[in-house]
Amino acid sequence: MLKMVKRHLKQLAAPKSWPLKRKGSKFVTMPEPGAHKLEEGVPLALMLTNMINVAENTAEAKKIIYKSEVLVDQVRRKSPKFMVGFMDTVEFPQIKKAYRILFNSKGTLVAHEIDVKEAKIKPVRVENKRIVKGNKIQLNLSSGRNILVEKDEFNVGDTLVLELPEQKIKSHIKLEPGSLALLVSSKHMGLLVEVAEVQGDKVIVKKDDKTFETAKETVFVVGKKKPEITIPQEE
Repeated sequence: MLKMVKRHLKQLAAPKSWPLKRKGSKFVTMPEPGAHKLEEGVPLALMLTNMINVAENTAEAKKIIYKSEVLVDQVRRKSPKFMVGFMDTVEFPQIKKAYRILFNSKGTLVAHEIDVKEAKIKPVRVENKRIVKGNKIQLNLSSGRNILVEKDEFNVGDTLVLELPEQKIKSHIKLEPGSLALLVSSKHMGLLVEVAEVQGDKVIVKKDDKTFETAKETVFVVGKKKPEITIPQEE
């Protein structure tokens, strides 16, 4: 028996990270399966209607996506259901605007406007690594990406800044004391902190005159002395 594929999702069942309007339809577009977890991304149509407000409704969003050039990580996407998520860049060349998807302090996904030049770089975190054929190292990265490298100089938790769409490594940011990081989970979501110490699966971080411990998996390093991407001002 064929299974029916859900085309819509009830607002009440949508992740809390989605920026949904209180008034409106009871349903939202169901995203296509992709590189992001459901709570870490939104359908492209929802971004247009609820995050950057260039469309009044899903029908208008679809027209924009079908007729205009919309680049996600510098690749054109034509599906309103395509999921855009944390650290993705979304560019609209015709109007010369670009955005990066981030979390705010409330844990809600936001589209932060950036310079169009910055839309051509993307930080990704090293989630794990393994040796493959030819004695090369395969780095499995956030956003479902993986790349092969010759030297084993990257550790789990480090960040690679990639040039898009080629996925060429532009820079390497180590998870180490002194690095700057965004917290991507826990009650400190969206906070920009300084790494003070790395203790196995735990990381001690500093913010102003406060020091606290968080899980390593919640730390996403974004720079050394300053972030390599534009970060929104903290609320």
